[in-house]
Amino acid sequence: MPYTRDDYLNETFLKDLVEFNLLGYYEKIRNMLINTPSNELINKDIRKYCLKEFDRLNLLDEIKKEHPQSMNAAINCLIHNLNEDEINKIYELGVENYPSSVHFSLGIWIRNEFGLNLKINSKLVYDCYHSKYNEKEWKIFALSIPDTQSSIILEELCEYVCENYDEVKNINFTHKIDKRKYRLDDYDIL
Repeated sequence: MPYTRDDYLNETFLKDLVEFNLLGYYEKIRNMLINTPSNELINKDIRKYCLKEFDRLNLLDEIKKEHPQSMNAAINCLIHNLNEDEINKIYELGVENYPSSVHFSLGIWIRNEFGLNLKINSKLVYDCYHSKYNEKEWKIFALSIPDTQSSIILEELCEYVCENYDEVKNINFTHKIDKRKYRLDDYDIL
C-alpha cells in the first residue's frame, strides 16, 4: 500500500522503518516528504521513494546484533551487567526516582552502548515508542531523542526489578558496567 505524505508516522510505516533500521532517521524522512512538492509524489510508493533517497545518501544502516534488539533484551543485559548494590538502589528508589538519579551515568552508558546515540538500533527504539512509560504528549520524542529512549529503558528496568526483586537479587552479576566512566561531578554540570 503506498503511503501518503501524512502517513509518515502511521504504524505500518513505523514497522517498515524498523525493518530497514531507519527509525533513527524518521525526522529526515518526515522533512524530506514535507519539502518534496506534492506533484513529485503523486502515484509514487513513498516507502520506495524514501529508501532510494536514503540509499543515494548512504544512510542505510546495518542493525548491529551486539546491541539489545528489544526492551526485554535491554533489561536482561542491564540486570546481568550491574551489581547487587545497584539492583538494591533500583528497588529502594523505584520508578519515580531511580531513572533521574542515573541519567548522567547509567543513562549515558545505555545511550552509547545500545546504539541510541548513533541511531542504529531501530528495534529497541520501536519498543521505547510503544512502552507504557512513553507519555502521549511526548510520544514523538521516543523516536528521535536518545535521552528519552534511555529514560524509558530505565523506567522499564525499575519496574522489572521492583516486580521481580526476589528473583533478580539472586542473579550472578557480572559487574561489567562501570558507571564511573560516565559519571559527572557537580563542577562538570556548571
